Amino acid sequence: MNNKTLSIIFLVLLALYALPRLFSGNPDRSFRSELVVVDTSLVDQIELYPKTADGQKVTLRRDNGQWTVTNGSIETQAMANSVQSILGQLRMIQAKRVVARQPEKWKDYEVEDENAVHVKAYNDGNELVDLIVGRFNFNQQTRQAQSYVRLAGEDEVYSVDGFLSMTFGQDFNAFRNKQILKLSGADQVTGLQWQGNGTTALFQKNDGNWIFNGQPVDSTAIAGYVDGLNFVSGSTFADGFNPAGSPEQSLQIQTPTGPIAINAFRYTGGDKDFVIQSSQFPGALFSSDSTGVYDRLFGKLQMLVADQ
Repeated sequence: MNNKTLSIIFLVLLALYALPRLFSGNPDRSFRSELVVVDTSLVDQIELYPKTADGQKVTLRRDNGQWTVTNGSIETQAMANSVQSILGQLRMIQAKRVVARQPEKWKDYEVEDENAVHVKAYNDGNELVDLIVGRFNFNQQTRQAQSYVRLAGEDEVYSVDGFLSMTFGQDFNAFRNKQILKLSGADQVTGLQWQGNGTTALFQKNDGNWIFNGQPVDSTAIAGYVDGLNFVSGSTFADGFNPAGSPEQSLQIQTPTGPIAINAFRYTGGDKDFVIQSSQFPGALFSSDSTGVYDRLFGKLQMLVADQ
């Protein structure tokens, strides 16, 4: 068999392999599987344009090991676990296959600029990631999710594992620190001073027992209240509220590392009754009705004072 015959056989076999793929309409040909590979320890800024915020940018920024989150004129401390979730997802995004190669198909996967979640990551101002995240599908039988993404400036749309749009599409409040009070244990509280309604009440711990304004009291009841102070978080921010004048009620918690002051202001401009401010986490104000955080911090304490 001469070389010419071998060449013809090779071309025929090649055609038999390639033609079905060319005319099958399947865009899944050769592609790079590792879409995003980034050393997240280098990332010091992340920009997110979530759909839920009408494209308003949310910026996460690291400075001296601490992350902040900014939205418009509001900048505050970010929750570390929320940032780590973003970084973990960015660490390596691997494509399963190519699902489209033309911009005309972008709408099918919601990766057009106006419908997608846009994610950028930087190191010292240098862009490391520029990713467009579209919709996702969840397979009930396999219990697996796949998302659709494309790289900015490129036409190809890829399917990848996971709920990427849910991770990257969170709004500003999802990244904010919602803590009001955090203690290392109830035994760290050595005293409580409450002021409100023209009254001042002082609870102090002495040899494991509580006294109220110098008189012994039911320590069990006080201990139950103090146990509820170990971790207190809010859910509704009172952005734009400007505390003016004296608070309606104030609580000072004495600890070995110093006092923590929590104030409650009357909320005259919102649908809640009070605004709570903590000196431990001063970057945020929280609104509360009489049954929420306010009751946990002040309502129950007022009942203890009334019982004395």
